[in-house]
Amino acid sequence: MYLSDDISVRKNATQISTLICLPPSICEATNAVDRNINTCSKATPIGRESTKSTWWYVDLGEILSVFDIRIQFKDYGPDLSK
Repeated sequence: MYLSDDISVRKNATQISTLICLPPSICEATNAVDRNINTCSKATPIGRESTKSTWWYVDLGEILSVFDIRIQFKDYGPDLSK
């Protein structure tokens, strides 16, 4: 395995909660590991009501040493439906 290998590609991913989207598939946690720059996962916004934290998880399928993680965020502004 090379250092640049994306070991999370198409693995099972979950998140604390998923934003209600139409269709629902556009907000699923697995979108974060599909290697498609046009898709993303969307969790329920934090800080509203009692939710003060969030989490996202990917099952790599085995125990591995991970030395680098890349997370890309998108700012949707006031309109979360984009």
